[in-house]
Amino acid sequence: MLARRPSSFLAVLACYAVFPPTFFGEGVRRVGVSRFAKGFGNLEPTAKTEEQQFKTKKGLKSTKAAIAFFDKAKEYRDAGNNAKAVQMFRKARVAIAKAAGKGSKDYARVCSDLATTYLDLDKRDRAEELYQESRKAFEVAVGRNDGEYAGCLRNLARLKRALGDIQETEALLKEASHIYSGDLSRFHEEYALTLRSLASLYQEQGRMELLQPILLQEQRVRTLAASLGGRR
Repeated sequence: MLARRPSSFLAVLACYAVFPPTFFGEGVRRVGVSRFAKGFGNLEPTAKTEEQQFKTKKGLKSTKAAIAFFDKAKEYRDAGNNAKAVQMFRKARVAIAKAAGKGSKDYARVCSDLATTYLDLDKRDRAEELYQESRKAFEVAVGRNDGEYAGCLRNLARLKRALGDIQETEALLKEASHIYSGDLSRFHEEYALTLRSLASLYQEQGRMELLQPILLQEQRVRTLAASLGGRR
């Protein structure tokens, strides 16, 4: 005889069956670059010596080039031309490395966007290399408890799921959800989406004993989000 399920869980499971999450839809939403770090591109050549002025101006040139390449890459990607977008993201990545360094947020972000574009082109090996590079850069720039680092983990989980690496996918999603749970006032939406991704994974595997608490937790998070009035 099957154990009796709590009525709250049955209600959540019914909704889940009607609107099944997917790893390539809402479940693991791609977390792309939408901006450069605060102050990026606003440097002033205040150095006094000629050598320092030259280096600073050279950095400004790289900064302007990075922004131009990045904006062009977004245009190509929005137009569905991922091949051209890859070319521009690669140029932006080189320019950002020169202007901000490989341990900066901006370098981490452009690596992530380039990886996502490669993944859309089904070039999974290159995408994995760049997601890992993005992960390392975020760890240096913001640490392992930041929302952007968690977003990088979700992107990497999307790739691992596509590669069929279920164990690593689960580990990455759990780590991301733990980070988001530390600041629900800011990341309740991301936390709920990550929980849904975990639920999708468990449902596919038939691991019902793990699915139940995840769905109930997602329901609690969405209730919290509603009480906050959708504030970010």
